[in-house]
Amino acid sequence: MATIAISDELVHQAKLVAARAGYSTPELLIEEAIRQKLVQLQTEESRRLTQRIRDKMQEKGISEEAILADFERFRQSLLKETPE
Repeated sequence: MATIAISDELVHQAKLVAARAGYSTPELLIEEAIRQKLVQLQTEESRRLTQRIRDKMQEKGISEEAILADFERFRQSLLKETPE
């Protein structure tokens, strides 16, 4: 397991909050807080990327419906090629 340096003040606060919140150790509280922050950052990044894709599609005049229709045509062509 890796070790991360945390200021004494944060460790003190984590101990107080962990005890009040029912965590058995401050380490568990800190791990959960890091996990939640990572999920938040990943979600924000996904939203930014999705918006960039949406913007580029709009610039090129491509609609979501057109992409879905194209995908469906492709899927149907694969089904026709599959031997039974």
